[in-house]
Amino acid sequence: MEDQNQKNISAERVSDEDRFKYIGFEIYPGKTRKFWENEEEKKNYLEEIKRKKSSSSLLEREHSIIKMILFSKTDKVILTIASIFMVLSVFLPWFSIKGIGLLFFFQISKLQAGGVLFGLFMVLMILTILSSAAAGVINLGALYKKEKDPEYYLINLKKKLKLNYIPLILWAVVIFISVIGMNTSSPNSSAGGSFNIVDLFTQSSVGLWLSLPSLIINCVKISDL
Repeated sequence: MEDQNQKNISAERVSDEDRFKYIGFEIYPGKTRKFWENEEEKKNYLEEIKRKKSSSSLLEREHSIIKMILFSKTDKVILTIASIFMVLSVFLPWFSIKGIGLLFFFQISKLQAGGVLFGLFMVLMILTILSSAAAGVINLGALYKKEKDPEYYLINLKKKLKLNYIPLILWAVVIFISVIGMNTSSPNSSAGGSFNIVDLFTQSSVGLWLSLPSLIINCVKISDL
């Protein structure tokens, strides 16, 4: 019985000769039809491609079904302003303590740390200030770098924007240390011998409020690219 079933299955299989008798071989043999209906259709298509290539209003992936806008002029302006603020912040005071910012290195001797934790806090703030400014410079370079391929431009921009995570992580550590709180002999602490998250923000100045929000804006945009 089993042998009979095998014979029936073999008889039902398509032969090698019949296997090629499908569309494109013997059903519709001969020369294939032209891709373009006429020269006018071809000309219109090429003109549309040239128009999209020359347009700088937005960059989009052509293979996207919904053609979602990935990077518009508005995005570029916002990231440019945010990056400029990050660079300028290094020249501005970050705290009410005079000299915090680029002059931090010249004024650090005036801050007498009361412990290892506060010393670590100051070192992290130095790194945060410098890395934020450096990230701003790198952002501007990537934003205005000339690339023939829009796709490569977006890939390079996203790669450079990811460097903004470095100062953001440093900020997270600084805030974490501030939440814990630390001893300090600095007279600028409202707690009188201690420094915590309240002091971090109540004593903050223009440099911090230019840098931190700008940094967050750049990091948020990474997920859109």
